[in-house]
Amino acid sequence: MRPPTTPHPSTEVRPVQRRRSCDIPAIAFGTVVIMWAAGYLCRMSPALVPAWAVLALLVVIQTTGGWVVGRWTARGMAGAAMTGMLTGAINLLVLGAILAEGHSRTEQLIGVVGFLGVTVALTLAGWVLGGRGARGGPHEMINWLGWFAKIAVLATGVLIIAGGLVTGHEAGLAVVDWPNTEGQLMFLYPLSKMTGGVYYEHAHRLYGALVGLTTLALLIAIWRCDGAGGEPSAVRRQPSGGEEQESRRTGEQEGLRREAGDRGAEIRDRGVEATEHQDAKPSEPGTRNPELGTPPTTRPTTTPPLASSLHFARPRPWLRAFAVAAFILVCIQGVLGGLRVTGKVTLSTDPAETQPQVILAIVHGVTAQVFLAMMVSIAAFTSRAWRERSPLLTHPGASTDRTVSAVLVGTLLAQTLLGATFRHLHNHPDYPQGAVTGVLHLHIVVAVVALTLILFLGVRAWGMYRHQPRVHKNGQGLMHAVGMQILLGIVAMVAVLSRGADEPIPWWEVLITTMHQALGAAMLALATLHAIWTRRLLA
Repeated sequence: MRPPTTPHPSTEVRPVQRRRSCDIPAIAFGTVVIMWAAGYLCRMSPALVPAWAVLALLVVIQTTGGWVVGRWTARGMAGAAMTGMLTGAINLLVLGAILAEGHSRTEQLIGVVGFLGVTVALTLAGWVLGGRGARGGPHEMINWLGWFAKIAVLATGVLIIAGGLVTGHEAGLAVVDWPNTEGQLMFLYPLSKMTGGVYYEHAHRLYGALVGLTTLALLIAIWRCDGAGGEPSAVRRQPSGGEEQESRRTGEQEGLRREAGDRGAEIRDRGVEATEHQDAKPSEPGTRNPELGTPPTTRPTTTPPLASSLHFARPRPWLRAFAVAAFILVCIQGVLGGLRVTGKVTLSTDPAETQPQVILAIVHGVTAQVFLAMMVSIAAFTSRAWRERSPLLTHPGASTDRTVSAVLVGTLLAQTLLGATFRHLHNHPDYPQGAVTGVLHLHIVVAVVALTLILFLGVRAWGMYRHQPRVHKNGQGLMHAVGMQILLGIVAMVAVLSRGADEPIPWWEVLITTMHQALGAAMLALATLHAIWTRRLLA
């Protein structure tokens, strides 16, 4: 007698792309960020790259954005056109400066429409090229929100480098007014006038506006997409015909095992019929029958679990609040940068009516690195590794790493403040240089403390947490970065102290000091990530 079949629902993890996805803004902003960075580097003094080569490079980057749409998303022609239109709209922040120079309103309108049309055409061309080859994988599994956060991190990093170049060239006051540039709307200031220190200062302002816009777009994407769309999730699927037969066969076998356990019958490994043994005694649950071994009833059947990403299927209010805080900070950062130049709210272009504030310049430099740390935190929070419920690595010393990593973040913040203070006040006529030298000495002392903490965390990550790749690699990255940072710091200190106050700044000094500043920001970001992942992955 066959037992009744037991339904065995088939459950598998299958990606689904929900209504709300942020692939279009992620690709569009990523394209713009790369285009602006490439143009900034190519046209930097002495502008060795000719204009036609820069234009060709920008065309390639724009087309590549369309290629990404065609290869890595399920978007059709309309989606590619939307991506191109959004990319072109963002690039109008720069195009306005070109069209505003000696053109009538009609010509400007024609130029805007034509530019948007060309941008859409290039994106569609890339989309066609991307769709001709085999797709790079299941597009639904791409974490576009995480990629959008990484793009914001990239934009912030480029902005910090641009700010370092402004300070290195001592071009912070090359433009005396704000938010205008020499009496003109910032976005309409002619590119032909961007020469010398004005190039570095004005480009820094433009890229700062792009970072602010990117942060706002990321904030909207988090509110719309986090836990609500475009993310991998698990769905319960109805079994196919062959799977239904397999499920029925499995149910029959489980029923036979239960009946055989009660009757004391011996079951074949894959048989679907049982041979009854009338003389066998029923086995009590949890006891051992000498003929049958452990009763099958002690092995409960379980339904395969759903995907771990369902843990964050709902929106995370704390992440939304954190993204709002990041946007507020970037707005404050922009105001600090402007007031650093003018000292007060004014549209005057007369240097005599402005009051530049060097203290605000120091605060502006420090909060920039804090903002970068916040952006890499958002990138970690939106990553697939954070969303998945990875097994925690239990180690008795995990609490030590969490504590020391938090101390390291605070130490690097103090180090950033000391470095910015020395860089802005060195050779400043209004501040005693003896006190500034004392700041440099304290900067060196704190560097030794930071080196000790990083070596402590790096060695532990290398030796104790090999089975947690993120913690392991992050610790290794900190150790490599601190070694290079010490070398750059020594070279930068020698270069700055050996140059007189009235001597021109050599290009190699600007390069070294900017690299030192940028690497310091990267170390703070790595320390922040280390503090985050030791709390997420270690127990």
